[in-house]
Amino acid sequence: MHLVIDHDLFLLSNTTQGLMTAMAGLASDGIALRMSADAYPPYATLPAWPHAANMSEVSLQTHVDPLSGNVSIVSSTETTPSVLDAAHSFATIGHHRESLTADIFLCPLHKHAGISAGLGLLAIRKNLNLHGLHMYAEVAEAGASSRTLLEHAVEHIRAVEGRLVNLMSLEVDEDIRAALEAKGVGVLTPVGARLPFICLRGVDPARAASACSSVGLQAKFFRVQNIVRISGAIRGAIDSAPIDCSRMLKRALSILVKESR
Repeated sequence: MHLVIDHDLFLLSNTTQGLMTAMAGLASDGIALRMSADAYPPYATLPAWPHAANMSEVSLQTHVDPLSGNVSIVSSTETTPSVLDAAHSFATIGHHRESLTADIFLCPLHKHAGISAGLGLLAIRKNLNLHGLHMYAEVAEAGASSRTLLEHAVEHIRAVEGRLVNLMSLEVDEDIRAALEAKGVGVLTPVGARLPFICLRGVDPARAASACSSVGLQAKFFRVQNIVRISGAIRGAIDSAPIDCSRMLKRALSILVKESR
């Protein structure tokens, strides 16, 4: 298989549908899934799932924080399954295989895999004895979906011949990092994160978009957090080597340094 996944896979509409399905399914198995403080902001505000005193609890882990680039270690216990938001690690050359170590993971298929918007996965480890979760996942997958969307996704997968992994790696060198910080721009992504994106706080979003566009990268602005995420994609096979595009990033960031007052 192109992405070497050894889980039972359920094709849903997006990561959020996968999360809602997992919450309900786990609750039926006596496990309350709660949101951690560092979860993706829309998820972090979800109220705790009502649970009885005899229910166990497990936290949703965010593998890669989409607003900072912080990477967490996938952890599990002997008594409860690990549940992972793998939206920004699945299908990335630096962290894909790590995401597969989770007992349960959720991810979209449009981000790093580049397959199609409107599709996501709920993955459940095959030997996981959670009957309720499987039942909820089966019912969620059985809902109506667009045949055109599914056919487009299949055609795309065949056309790219297994090139479904984002090979791009971006790193901010120390000189540019220091120059940005001197201009009041913070680089949030840690050194050595091995990601196809980096996050900045305090940069003008319009200038960032223009500078990134000039070198073939994209910039997305998160207004509430005042964060710009710079990203790109070069797709290849799972056994390909990472492609370091830090020079491309440096050109874009150098433009921002020169334009900043």
